[in-house]
Amino acid sequence: MKTLPMQFSYFTHSWEKRSTEIELKHFIDDVRSERWTVLARSYRCSLSKGMDKEAAQ
Repeated sequence: MKTLPMQFSYFTHSWEKRSTEIELKHFIDDVRSERWTVLARSYRCSLSKGMDKEAAQ
């Protein structure tokens, strides 16, 4: 019996109205990539400087 890869809906941004179906493996690879690390550092840096509006973008 062949098992199918697990897929689920994924929204890249909270303001998007359409989701994309991705496999669990792709989601895990994306979370572990540098993309989220860079965004988190930028967000934290903006907050630490009191730039709340910039951090929310």
